[in-house]
Amino acid sequence: MHICVTARLSITFSRLNSRFNLREEMLHNEDYPRDPILAKRGFGQALHIAHKVADCCNRETKLMPELVVVSPLKRATITALLSFPQNSPLSVRSTNWICHPALTETNRGGNPADTISSVEELSSIFPGIDYTLLFEEQQASLEKQICERETNYVTLPSWEKKMDLLARADSFLDWLKSREERVIVVAGHSTWLQAFCGFSVNYEPREYGWQPFQKGEMRCLAINFQKK
Repeated sequence: MHICVTARLSITFSRLNSRFNLREEMLHNEDYPRDPILAKRGFGQALHIAHKVADCCNRETKLMPELVVVSPLKRATITALLSFPQNSPLSVRSTNWICHPALTETNRGGNPADTISSVEELSSIFPGIDYTLLFEEQQASLEKQICERETNYVTLPSWEKKMDLLARADSFLDWLKSREERVIVVAGHSTWLQAFCGFSVNYEPREYGWQPFQKGEMRCLAINFQKK
């Protein structure tokens, strides 16, 4: 299995929570963006990736994407759409597009920029992408919230633990193993991608897998699943 992984690109408000004292303001200020799109620089970086894709994913290399998996956040989805325009949803190539909730940005204490939009909104903006997995997760989250209200117990936004992040990356790898497609594009976020490449897969050379993804970076991996 070959996968092309891309990091999400620049967004205008990507560093709003760089100071801890901004967190409370972000959580209560409606002017802070919820699930924003790319900034102008991000669009330029995505178009740069598209040129690399043309050289990497073609009939000569035999790396024609059969599946594109995206994070629920808009900026990652737009990254994939701009980077792989020939494989966009509903195109003549009929490439499957799936939104996978495990690819979302790590929880940074309720950062509004990482708030996932509703399936209804995302489906209307990005037709042709399968949001079934996200719908199931949002339904489970809603049921949990209803249960918390009934028991007067409320879970406050918190920073995601490293072990939880690694568990998300491992669960996605298990999901990939169940797929029949051979060439898969994954559009996610730098922290998650580093966890996936550095810990979930046996990256070779090992030290390269631990290196952080840069904004707008694309890497191509060949994954071999060994039978236990």
